[in-house]
Amino acid sequence: MPGKVPSDLLAAVIERTGAADDAVVQGPATGEDAAAIAVGIKLDRTDTWWRETDPFQPFRIADLLRRTGLAILFVPVFLREVYSSALNVAKHAVEIRSTMHPAIVRVPTRLQNKIAIVVLANLITLTPGTLTMDFDEVGNCYYVHCIDAGEEIENRAIIITMEEWLRRIFE
Repeated sequence: MPGKVPSDLLAAVIERTGAADDAVVQGPATGEDAAAIAVGIKLDRTDTWWRETDPFQPFRIADLLRRTGLAILFVPVFLREVYSSALNVAKHAVEIRSTMHPAIVRVPTRLQNKIAIVVLANLITLTPGTLTMDFDEVGNCYYVHCIDAGEEIENRAIIITMEEWLRRIFE
């Protein structure tokens, strides 16, 4: 019968995608349907995290404009923090006697959105003198290497400021 998917092709689709979906097991009507199902299953498996944490759901223009405006307002705040951190690192670089005390600091976060968590990790790393080493999903905290743990309170204040802005933008 023309238009029916051969059973060996159907088996190959199931094997390659690892799918056990009823629609695939019963068999689609055409080869194009089989390809669409295979692509849909593949996209569904790799794309699920985005749909679960999409910061723009439900999509509203006013919400999008508000978030975009907040993101634009956040840029100077971040640049100010980068500038002050860069001056601090430069000060340490020209010191005759080093007063640096490098350490790995555990920094808890209240962010829940996965995109916001990744953005904050990148912003921490972009700030001179700090490097995000790991994120503990169970404890919901970052492990950050600071070149001067003596300034830990200042570093935490910077991270908390960025976290609050990201929470307003993404959550």
